[in-house]
Amino acid sequence: TPIPITQINDGALRLLTEEYPDVKTGGVGIGSSSLASITPTGLKAQEYLKDVGIKVAALQEQPVLVTTYRPYMEQLKQSGASAYFGISAQDPTPIVQAMKNIGYNPSYILYSTQFYGPRAVAAGKALGTFPPSYVQFGALPFELASKYPVLQQTESIVHSAVPNAKLTTFTLSSMSAWLLWAQSATACGSNLTTDCVLSKASSHDDWTAGGLYPSHSTKPGALASACIALVRLTPTGFVYDQKATNPTSG
Repeated sequence: TPIPITQINDGALRLLTEEYPDVKTGGVGIGSSSLASITPTGLKAQEYLKDVGIKVAALQEQPVLVTTYRPYMEQLKQSGASAYFGISAQDPTPIVQAMKNIGYNPSYILYSTQFYGPRAVAAGKALGTFPPSYVQFGALPFELASKYPVLQQTESIVHSAVPNAKLTTFTLSSMSAWLLWAQSATACGSNLTTDCVLSKASSHDDWTAGGLYPSHSTKPGALASACIALVRLTPTGFVYDQKATNPTSG
């Protein structure tokens, strides 16, 4: 799933701000990271919001390990931020609890892909109430397994090897990478060399990992896909939010 350094797909921020229009004036608070490899993601999100006309209320570069989120949430509340985009961390519990402790109730929270998984589901059940919370997907979410057999096949393959495996966005990207390697290695036949595998792998115009991902190129210089889906965290787990996603034809 190529994303060149000159591109970013933060379409969920635009879609959710259309769903919660007060955010356009109140602005989005970005919870980025002081970690050098993640800091640019926050800066790109800031530029994206400016480009689509959404106010950036605050850009926080949080430490790798946050002892308490209260001062960060207090800053967002004071800034008037109507939404929160959490790029770092993995567990929504301390973030939402800090919001509750100071009476801060943003219109929505958008979490990065690492939040999607059993930990967030457990947090949703434990917290009971929390602001509308979403994760942006670049692939088909597992919540659509009844509609897409490829998701059922992926679950079956993973669980046959690890019965209690956690199904996350990384499950999907790993499956895509494995399929790309396997198909490329098969095409190389007896000429199974690194150069051959890389050459085969980087020659696709329409790679989909069997339908898990929207069609995209794997060739050098490939652009990011514009396709996304939104899943929403509820007290009983994640659900695909078709209304917020507002899918277009194809």
